[in-house]
Amino acid sequence: LGPARAFALKQLEPELRLEIRNAIADHRNRPPQPARGATVAILTADGFCLRELLDPCRALRAAGARTLVVAPRRQRIVPRGLLHADQAIRTDLALREADAVRFDALVLPGGAAAVDRLRAQPAALEFIRAFFAAGKPVAALGQGLSLVLETQRLAGRKLACPTSLRQDAGHAAAEVVERAMVADGALLTGTGERRSVPAFSRRVVRHLQGQ
Repeated sequence: LGPARAFALKQLEPELRLEIRNAIADHRNRPPQPARGATVAILTADGFCLRELLDPCRALRAAGARTLVVAPRRQRIVPRGLLHADQAIRTDLALREADAVRFDALVLPGGAAAVDRLRAQPAALEFIRAFFAAGKPVAALGQGLSLVLETQRLAGRKLACPTSLRQDAGHAAAEVVERAMVADGALLTGTGERRSVPAFSRRVVRHLQGQ
């Protein structure tokens, strides 16, 4: 190489090294996106809380996940306080058709009436237990936590809990944390307070991403 070209290469090397370092840093700092392509079950029934179902569902779909509503029967289910017929939600799978192996995560929205209906279904509790047994993410919001309590999988776990379920959480030997949402391993719980639902929904996506 001539002196001029050698000098130019020496000047370029530091800039090239800096560019490579920046590219590596950008790649490392890029948010992981395992939500894309994931399939998430949303287990509910008539009397569910519309906001607690739709908000996480929309956040997951926006992140590229596929969501399937699972209910006792494959039919349209209605939220509590139904105001318009178009608020009814189409069920994608009946509980008897659902297999936890097919899903990457589970969301349990609230709604006292919906939860009561599911608690009376042994298949619903077995479906939830299968996610815990496989170590898959489970997100329970508001009264949806009651279903997790029924599975007897909360001993020693930290959770966010609605006031109405605190006594039950104590009986389950769980630790109630004074926060709107708490992640403990693969379990994410939220109190279901109206103002906290959007943040919980975003957290569900991060939870599925292992963050």
